[in-house]
Amino acid sequence: SKQAISIENVEEVSLPVKEYGIIAVANGPGFEEIFKSIGADYVIKCGQSMNPSTYDIVKAINRIESDKIIILPNNKNIILTANQAKKIAKKQVVVIPTKSIPQGISSALSFNADLGMEENAENMSRAYKGHFHPHETYDWTAGLWIREGKESVE
Repeated sequence: SKQAISIENVEEVSLPVKEYGIIAVANGPGFEEIFKSIGADYVIKCGQSMNPSTYDIVKAINRIESDKIIILPNNKNIILTANQAKKIAKKQVVVIPTKSIPQGISSALSFNADLGMEENAENMSRAYKGHFHPHETYDWTAGLWIREGKESVE
């Protein structure tokens, strides 16, 4: 026999809150998929002449279930807007001033959830500029960049 489920017996289940959220700005479904596959929680879609507004970025910040947000603008014309959104948001926001999709991908790949916000911001900024830690190498394995620590040889 079928039993009716009463609403009184249903408990509200909240989704786990992530420590960090990553927002990337990208044009096209291919780049959107790439950013999501390497850890972006939300991708703001834009076009060549259609940049997101401050409101669009704040809305994306508020959609992520985290109090610590990292934004990858991936376009020099969006960095200022991302910084304006940072000032409005009621969360801890860091803007990594990436100016291109390759810089954004490099930054996203260097994110490490085990590190603090400041250290991640420093590492992600170094990565998009091409300055990796001198004693680390990256290996392309099974379609992923794998970071391997190397001992210093002096």
